[in-house]
Amino acid sequence: MTHYFQRLKSVVTIVFFVAVVSSCSEKRKVNNPVANTSVIDSIITIPLDKRTDFLARSSFVYRAGGVEYIVRVNELTNQLQLYNRGKLAAKISFKADGPNGIGSILSAHIISMDSILVLPKYRTKMYLADSTGHVYKTFSLDPAKMINGFYGFIVSNSKTPILKFENKLYVEVTQFYEACDLKNVSPVAAKIAEIDLKNETIRNIVQLPEEYAGKFWDMDILDDVSYALIPEKRMLYISFPASPHIYQYNIDTGEILKKRLGTPNIKLVEPYTELVCAEQASDDRKTNKILDLSYYGFCGYSQKQRLFYRFYHLPGNTDPIKPENNNPPTRLAAHRVGVIIASTELEVLAEVLLPNNTFNAYDYFVTDDGLWLSHHSPFNKKLKEDEMKFSLIKVRQ
Repeated sequence: MTHYFQRLKSVVTIVFFVAVVSSCSEKRKVNNPVANTSVIDSIITIPLDKRTDFLARSSFVYRAGGVEYIVRVNELTNQLQLYNRGKLAAKISFKADGPNGIGSILSAHIISMDSILVLPKYRTKMYLADSTGHVYKTFSLDPAKMINGFYGFIVSNSKTPILKFENKLYVEVTQFYEACDLKNVSPVAAKIAEIDLKNETIRNIVQLPEEYAGKFWDMDILDDVSYALIPEKRMLYISFPASPHIYQYNIDTGEILKKRLGTPNIKLVEPYTELVCAEQASDDRKTNKILDLSYYGFCGYSQKQRLFYRFYHLPGNTDPIKPENNNPPTRLAAHRVGVIIASTELEVLAEVLLPNNTFNAYDYFVTDDGLWLSHHSPFNKKLKEDEMKFSLIKVRQ
């Protein structure tokens, strides 16, 4: 892996001093005690063709023969694109229609090149395919037959990858939430599910935590979750936007523990008031208040580095948002983003507050080297659309 990224960095390797100075300056303003123990280390740049976007909703890492591949879902072409050493190594294409069609690809998990799990958009089924895109098995996971709960459909993206651990899969499932409805928090409304492919069953294992109960929440807060597998502990570490805690799900026992992993930059994740809910309802959610909120985000884990990452989002600046671009992704990207870096015991090792208008906190991947963040913020005007650019965030040794 080290050799792989040394070669990858040979494409473009830059020590990103400007970002470090900027982020450290901001952290001093918020009195961050660990500001000087993290750095934004190096940059990789990967050229793209005209049929590939510089952003991907779903991105994950596949390891084979000691080599790591960055896998990106290309929704435009219904493909998985595998990158190695800064170059496109392979494309795996799937048909949308016909007897071998899967619809529109949302995410995937590569077990091997002959065994690729594919998740289509807005479905309650998964497919097993090979590297030619041939589908040879369909798993139908009827929501009405969910064990110990109910769900709407299976979803997956970079923050909620399809995780395979031994003989089980772990996936995010979503509900049909109603904004500001106190009934959203239910012990049978699944948020994370366990799938047994052998028996073709799906089981509710994690719901919204009790911290959500009895409060009015924004739809983006309700509909969000992130998790990471910590294989040596046989646990899922789970991040909910409204909670300063990480929830630790024990795969063997089903027990859920929680431990605080917050930031002094967020005193409290505020729910909506009844007045705001009334405004939302009367204006058909056009007056979305998410920019006014602070909340927690993505979490991920690098097993080789033994580092756990958690994002947080501070209230955004509406100044750069033009009326024609006033949509949810743009509003979310306007938030100021910080990254907490912790041990597997959830002891904070470092924290970095990222510079404004530089990174996209919704496009990233975690490798053996650590966390890589996309530079393609919608407010970053310096970048080209024919390349992907990522920075590695590391702990200063």
